[in-house]
Amino acid sequence: MERQRPDTSSNDIDLYIRSIYSLLRSSGAVRIRSLEEVHTFSDSSLHLGARDTRPDLSALGYAAARLPPSMVRVNQVVLGQSPELFESFGLQVGDWRGVRARGRRRPMRQDGDTLAMFIASASDIDDVVPILTAYQIEWNKVHPVLAQASGLDLSDEDAVAKALDVDPEALRTLRRGLGEDLAPLLRAMADRPLDLRVNLLAGSFSQYQRAAQRWWSGVEPMYAPPDRPPRPVYFVSSNTHALANLLGGYALHHRDRVIESARAENPDGVWPRLERALAEGAPDVENLLHFCLRHHARRVPEAREAVQRWDGELGIETVPDPGQVEVSAQVIEIGRLDPARLDPRVQVDGAERLADSDAVILNIDYPLGMAA
Repeated sequence: MERQRPDTSSNDIDLYIRSIYSLLRSSGAVRIRSLEEVHTFSDSSLHLGARDTRPDLSALGYAAARLPPSMVRVNQVVLGQSPELFESFGLQVGDWRGVRARGRRRPMRQDGDTLAMFIASASDIDDVVPILTAYQIEWNKVHPVLAQASGLDLSDEDAVAKALDVDPEALRTLRRGLGEDLAPLLRAMADRPLDLRVNLLAGSFSQYQRAAQRWWSGVEPMYAPPDRPPRPVYFVSSNTHALANLLGGYALHHRDRVIESARAENPDGVWPRLERALAEGAPDVENLLHFCLRHHARRVPEAREAVQRWDGELGIETVPDPGQVEVSAQVIEIGRLDPARLDPRVQVDGAERLADSDAVILNIDYPLGMAA
C-alpha cells in the first residue's frame, strides 16, 4: 500500500481512496485503525475536527446517525452485495436481526457484535468506510475522558460537556440529531475503546448485476403487470419525498396538523424559523411544512399511514428498498393525480388534462455508481 504523504488536498483524498481499496482487497478483516491517519489528513468537510484533541461532536453525530443505535455493541462490520454472497462465507444473515439507521436506509442485519451491511455499489464503500473511521476516531477521543471521570452523571449533559471541554449546546444538538437518549452511547464510550474491523466480501460485477435484477423484479410489477399493455413511462431520479410533496400535497392540505406537530416536536430546532415564516408569509413556508411532515411521519406510525393513504388515493406508491438494495422506487400514475391537490408552485393551466394520461412516472431515489 502506498504510504507516501501527498502534497495537495486532492492527493490526500486520492491516497485515502487508494488506501481503503488496497486494504479491503485483503482476504481478512481490516482494522479501521489502519485508516485513521489517511482519514485525518484528508481534511474531510464532514470531519473538520479530526485532528483536534477535543471531540468533534458534529462529525460524531453525522456518523452515528448513519449507523444503527446498536452500533455501540459492534466490533466487526461485514460488507456484501447479496444474501447469497454472505451465505457463501458462512454468514446466515437471513436469520439475523434487521437494524436501521436514522440517516441511511441501507439494509443492515446484526448478530451479536457483527453488523452486516448490504452494499449496492462501489460508491457505497466510499460512504461506509469514512463513516466508520470518523465514528471510531471520535469515540476514542471521548473514551479516556469519560473513563477517568469517576462519579460523572452521564445523564447530566452540562456536566458531560464540561468534562469533554465542549459547548453544552453541541451535546444537545448531538442528542437531537440522533433522536434518542445519549446516555447509552456515552456509557458504551466510557466502558471501552473502539477497535472496529471491516471485511469486504469478494464480490464481482455479476453480483452487482444480480442485485440490480433482484431490485428491478420488485419494481416492474408495480407499473407493468403482465395483463396490462405497455404504457408511457417518465423515468426520474430524485428523493422519493420530493415528488410526493409537490404532487400529493398532504402537508399543505393538512397545514394546521403539521404546524401543531412542528410546534410540539420542534424537529432539528426548526419551529422558530417556521413560526417566523408563517408570520411574515415567507416563500419558504411550503418547504418548511414538508420538512416537518417528513420528521413527524417518521416518528409517528399513524401519521405515516395517513400520508401513505392520501398518496395512495392519488396513485403514488413507494417501493422501499426492493430486493434489499438501498434504492427506493416510486410509481406515480399521472391520470390519478388531483389538480386541486398540487403544490401551487406546479399548478398550471390545463392541469385537468392529466386525467386523460395513461403514463406513469417511475422515480428512482438517487442511484449512484454501479447501482445506477
